[in-house]
Amino acid sequence: MSFFSSLALFYPGVPPLMTATQLCDFAEALRAAAGVSEESEVTLKLKCGGRIDQDYESTTSIDWDDSGNVGRYKPFEWDGEWQWGRGQPRPQELTANQAMVYRSSMRVGWLKPEVSQQLKRQDDRDSTCGFWPDALCISIDPFCPKCLGDDDKLLCVGLIAVTFSGNGYFSWGVPWNDYAEQYSASEPVRAAMRITQSHFPVDNAEIIPKIEAALGERFLNRSFYEAGDWVMTPSESG
Repeated sequence: MSFFSSLALFYPGVPPLMTATQLCDFAEALRAAAGVSEESEVTLKLKCGGRIDQDYESTTSIDWDDSGNVGRYKPFEWDGEWQWGRGQPRPQELTANQAMVYRSSMRVGWLKPEVSQQLKRQDDRDSTCGFWPDALCISIDPFCPKCLGDDDKLLCVGLIAVTFSGNGYFSWGVPWNDYAEQYSASEPVRAAMRITQSHFPVDNAEIIPKIEAALGERFLNRSFYEAGDWVMTPSESG
């Protein structure tokens, strides 16, 4: 089985309104400060129309057969898909686009090798155990963090997430607090935290205790959480 995981910063609770241009501005700020290679491309899938939280429909919903054992992803109808970077400017239709974002899947870019090296975590005794992030992404979609061994019930805690993503997984014996210490000291992660907070500060402090109760030790920045911050947590899939 191949594992894919993310170190996520997510906006808890009801998300802010966001235009397509604001989303691209946000991505460019992250790209400039959070360790993305200048040689990598931005890829964007976008669906506009109404509030992000008008429903919790996922872009990766699955249709299951009658047995409940075999499923396939439902096709999602995006408004458009774009690529740019490597010296190319943002597409013209995204430079002054005031359409409200409903769903989006965006790879901001590939991480620089030295950033991937800084963020990785590998077991000295078993090289197959670890987390090797290589991409920075933005997802506007129901965010339901889950780790291997959890039950099948998904708890959706937000609708916007910035992720450092790649192969591997977290839950191979390292205490969650060790991850918190490692990533709180990482400048690319700290830069992403500053940018998320400055562009879209969390304005509902009342939800943070609920998030802490839901995530427990996986609320990685709970000990140094400040007003307006997004929440840092791991998410795994296999």
